Parts: sequence; structure tokens; C-alpha cells
Amino acid sequence: MGTLRADSNYSDCSDGNGIFTSSSHPPSSEKKPDSYWQAMFASDGEISKLLSQITPKMIKWRHYFYQHPELSNNEDKTAAYVLHRLSDFGVDEIKSDVAGNSVVGIINGCGEGKAILLRAEMDALPIRQSHAWKGRYSKKMSLLPHSPDISHASGHDCHIAILLGVAKILCEFRDRFRGKVILLFQAGSEGDYLKKKLNSARQILLDGILQINAPTMAFSLKSAPAPTGTLSCRKGLQFAASTRVNVAFDATMNTNMFEPERTPDPVTALASFLTQVEQLKKRSTNKDSFLAYFGHFWDRGRFNLLPTKTAAWGKIHYFDVDEFNCFKTELERIAEESANAFRCESKVVFDQHIPELKNTSNIVEEAYPVLVDVVGENNIFESMPSFKSDDFSELINEFGGVEILLGVQDCEYPKNGSVDLDRLALSASSPTHTPHFYAQDEALEVGAKVCLRMALAHLSGEVG
Repeated sequence: MGTLRADSNYSDCSDGNGIFTSSSHPPSSEKKPDSYWQAMFASDGEISKLLSQITPKMIKWRHYFYQHPELSNNEDKTAAYVLHRLSDFGVDEIKSDVAGNSVVGIINGCGEGKAILLRAEMDALPIRQSHAWKGRYSKKMSLLPHSPDISHASGHDCHIAILLGVAKILCEFRDRFRGKVILLFQAGSEGDYLKKKLNSARQILLDGILQINAPTMAFSLKSAPAPTGTLSCRKGLQFAASTRVNVAFDATMNTNMFEPERTPDPVTALASFLTQVEQLKKRSTNKDSFLAYFGHFWDRGRFNLLPTKTAAWGKIHYFDVDEFNCFKTELERIAEESANAFRCESKVVFDQHIPELKNTSNIVEEAYPVLVDVVGENNIFESMPSFKSDDFSELINEFGGVEILLGVQDCEYPKNGSVDLDRLALSASSPTHTPHFYAQDEALEVGAKVCLRMALAHLSGEVG
């Protein structure tokens, strides 16, 4: 694992001129009263002014990540770019290669205090970007991703740029807050269907770097196909739990397509399995408690011979553990029956479990007035529980915290006071995880302001 220490008094990454003009002397270790620290925090107007200055850089960074997407656990260039920026900003401690390609940075304030963990995902998806995005991102965005079959279809390019902007400001602001800020640029958040058995956040926790710095709260943004500048979240259950499933069929003897009545047939076994799973889903009397799908398929063969092995990977999302366990048992039964019918052996593996994401209720309540100050009461919505899953739930379970959904598109919310993300995704023309997803550059400044305000509010004791 790589570790880089940076000069904590370093100013700006590109031009040598700090955004903040106050107090460039080293911080004093003298203990100050709480009233002193409260007076030192930036006002909303000051934060807005600073963000307006750094927003062009965030947009530039975002465009770089958009045009250079990398798949889960292959974020080498992305991680290197982040490392370079954090070093230039003067982040106090930087650790690379955390549980793969993740990067952790530490910004120390002027004294003992709380520790806020801010997280941004770095990986992209194997989705070909649609050309329909033109004019919706930015007039300056004139290029498609350099890798045409990979794109940031979850808005992670925005998340990285936002957290870099926040890091830059906080580095110059560190003589005006107590405690520390922990920056997590997370690799592999979308999962690796071939190698990793644990979700990315769990792997990072096992590394131990986060526990050493003892976060007292975790915070993250998540891009949503919602109006730019709007926010949504809820107390308690926000996202479902999920589990990855891999089913494989192996031939018990050599395959021979010219003797179909005797030869093992892993292809038909897999087809039979998938058909029966769909029938099982249709017969379910409780469709609101779980969601299952298979999205990746593989075989060891070619067009003029029967493969000796086939496999499929999918995910199960669920709110009800009992329903999940019943469905899991049925999948194993169907796999075994399909294998027996076509002279194969089957194996079903469940891994990469992600727990339900439950926002810490008191943090959501205390954060509400802070968020109102940022975007206004009319731009904050309560989200409905969604079948989406996010391994940020691991960090909330460990440290307490909240994930807030950031609207990033030119669209409108229904006027009913709450947001059903699953229905919104169905009705939206550009939902996440599709070729048509897009995010507007205008969302970056809003996201950075939310992130900054939440960090400072926690460090000052206002939230959490």
C-alpha cells in the first residue's frame, strides 16, 4: 500500500494563489473555547463565493473523468489523477492502493475534534454512451468517452470532481476548523463479478485505515435522475439490501453435439434455469419485497461446438430477509433440476452481500436546516425506499451517517412532496445505469456546497 505525506501548508494546486486570504501561519496548538471555533467557521455567503471560484476547476476535472472512464478495480489512471491533485492541494496524509485502487486522504484541522468521512466512487460501467447527451452536459463537453464501451452512467465522474473541489477548499480552510476530514475515493463500488467475494466498502473497512482515523460520521452524495439542484433522502431505510448470485453448469463428460440425446448440454441447462427463474418471479405474491435479475453470461465454447461450461451472474435486491432466503432456496433447487435434466452439474454461489442502507435518523433531522440553507426548502424532498443498493451502507453501519441524493438532470419532480426513485427511473428518459444517463455540470457546485456544509456542520457539532 502506498503512502504519501504532503506539506500541510501547501496552498493551491495550479496557480500558487490560495482561495483563502486569511491566516497563513501554522495553526496554534493552544486550546480555544467552543465559541471561538464557532466564530471561525465560514458563512454561507463565504462558502458560495469560494465555490464559484473553484467550480470551473471542478468542471474541468469532471470532464477529464467523463472522458477517461475505467471499470471497477481497474481505476489506475483515475486513482493516479486523484493522488496527484490531493498532493498538490496539500492534503496532510494520503494512502493509495487501499483494498485495490481506493485512495484515502486526511486533512487535519487545528485541534482535537470530530472526524467526518466524505466518500466518492471512482469506477465506471461497461455501458456504451448514447449520443443523445449532446448539449445536456455542457456546451464545453464536445467529446464522448475515449473508451466507447465504458461510461460513467452513475455520475461517479461528478462525485470525484465534487470531492476534489471540497478537498481543495478544506485544505486552505484547515486553520478554521477543529478535528479532521477523511476523504475516501472508492474503487470498485459497482462490484467485480469475477474476483472479489466481498463488496468494496467491506474490503476497505478490513484494511483498517478508516478505523485508525475514527470517523464520527460518514457522508456521501449519489447522483439521481432528478432536477438539478434538488436533494432527497429519508430517515432510516433508503435502499434495499442486495446479494450477488453466480450460477454455473459444468458438463460431466465430453460434449458432442452430434449425439444430443446423450451429451451434456450446459447451454440448455442455463436457458432452462433462466426461464424457470422468470416464471418463479412472475408467480411471486410479494413482488414488493425482492427484485432479481441476471445481467452477465459466459460460456467455454464456440459456434461449432457445445461448451463444457456456462455461467451467469446476477443480483438479488430485497427488503425482506425471509423472502430472500426462500428465493435463494428456490434458485438452488431450480439449478439442480436444470442440471440433472441436461446431464450437467450445477453450482450456485451467493456473495458480495450489501446490507440495507439506513440513514441515521438523528443526523437526517439535524441536517435538514443545513440543507435548507443550501438549496431552499422547496428543493428538498423525502425519498421513498428504493430497490437500489449501495455499499455505503457498510460505512453508515460502522460510523453512522447519511447518503443524500443529488438531482443532476434537466427535468421536473412530481408535485406530491415525496420521491419514488424506482418509479422515477422508469419514467425518466435518462436513468442511471443506462446509455442515456447524463449529468449537468451545474450540479457540481450544488453538490460541493452540500458536502462542505455537511462537513463543517458535523465538525462544529451542529449535525451528528
